[in-house]
This record gives sequence, C-alpha cells and structure tokens, in this order.
Amino acid sequence: MFFILIPPTVTLVKLETIGFSGIVSALVGLYAFSVALNLYQKSKGCKFSFFFVFLLGVSVVAFTYGGYVIRILVSILTVIAFFYVFQNLKPKSSDIMILLLFLAPYLMAIVGLFPVSIVTDGGFINIWAHYAGIFLGYWIPLVLWYLFTRRPIKNLKMSLS
Repeated sequence: MFFILIPPTVTLVKLETIGFSGIVSALVGLYAFSVALNLYQKSKGCKFSFFFVFLLGVSVVAFTYGGYVIRILVSILTVIAFFYVFQNLKPKSSDIMILLLFLAPYLMAIVGLFPVSIVTDGGFINIWAHYAGIFLGYWIPLVLWYLFTRRPIKNLKMSLS
C-alpha cells in the first residue's frame, strides 16, 4: 500500500526536479512511523509518542531554516513531549538505549534531506518534495494503522468466492 500511494503523491508535489529524493524522504517518514509505533508500544500506549517523533524531525528542520521564535516554540513542544513520553516508558534501560539508537538514523536522514544551503552548483534542492515525502510517509501509515487497529470496521466481509 505504501509503495502504491506515496510515489504518485510525491510526484504531484514536485515541480521540476531530478531524482527520487521525495520517495526517499517518504521512506524516512515510514521509518519514523515505525520508531514511533515501537515507542508507543513500549510506553504503555502513550499517544504522545507519535507526536514526539514527528516533532523531533520538525525541530531539526526548524533549526535549519526557522527563525528564533519558531526554534524556541518547537524546542519547548519537543521537550514537553519528550518528558511526557519518557515518564510513561517501562523502566528498562535497554529499551531506552535501543530507542535512542533507532532515533539516530532518523535524525541523520532529516539533516541530510534538509541542507542549510538549498542552492548548489547553479541549481536548487527542492525541499518541498522532501517535506511532502516525510509528511506523507509518516502520516499515511499512521492514519491507516489507526483506522485498521483502533476502530472496528463494521460489515467488512472478505470472501474468496
């Protein structure tokens, strides 16, 4: 489902670009969703875990391109979500270490997708495709997961005949 929905949607957002950076960023978003889902399961169902992982990526982008007010606002929200999620974690230190190891590649990918200078060699990096890819790669699986695991779908009958 992921590979059916994401490429055409990201392509619609791209204006004139070369490469698959939007699709790569959608995979980064999917990776972030899987980390958030793991954190959700380890934090006794704390729904802030999804918000925290998404805010962590937003804060990296805000520190790259945002002004001081945006940086401060996003930092405060991220720290509040961090403390709320980690107070609900089970007290296994190995789980926290594994989680931090899983968050590191996500943060490094965000830094790689959003360079400080978007103009290179006479061209520009289309960061809008990166934004769209990460957003769709994170939120489409989240919505599908919510729809198919949290709410029973009534009258859904699947048969082979």
